[in-house]
Amino acid sequence: NTGFDAKIAVTSSLNLDITVNPDFSQVEVDRQVTNLERFSIFFPERRNFFLENSDLFNFGIGPLRPFFSRRIGLSSGRLVPILAGARLTGNLDENWRIGVLNMQTEGIKDVGDVSDSSDDFELKSQNYGVATIQRKIFDRSTIGGFLINRQAFNGYQIDGDDYNRVGGT
Repeated sequence: NTGFDAKIAVTSSLNLDITVNPDFSQVEVDRQVTNLERFSIFFPERRNFFLENSDLFNFGIGPLRPFFSRRIGLSSGRLVPILAGARLTGNLDENWRIGVLNMQTEGIKDVGDVSDSSDDFELKSQNYGVATIQRKIFDRSTIGGFLINRQAFNGYQIDGDDYNRVGGT
């Protein structure tokens, strides 16, 4: 289970971060909460790979966020191994900022007790992609747009029926 992280300065203000088989074992554990509501609890992101320049990817208000990085590596409360990821973030010039994030997770198959097939759990490999651009206007304002894509894979083939795509400004 060897992995590595790399940070490459593409320009003086544009960085490429690459991770292969990331190890998030040093991340602080969330406090335990009992959720009696029908809505998910949104704990803050604590993994360093997702924290740097995270303001580029945090669009939306409160729980109405089209992209929430804590969902990468989790499904129905189960850990899903992250195979690799890359993030390109930074300034193109004094008025433009960009962010591109791509993460690939491994598919998992968890077969429960042989006598009870209700414990069987299968998740296809997932690819998460996010692209965002921001333009500075006036002194303290920005305008931006984003594209988000989640695509499932069966082995190395794209599953055309299992995807989610969102775009906005």
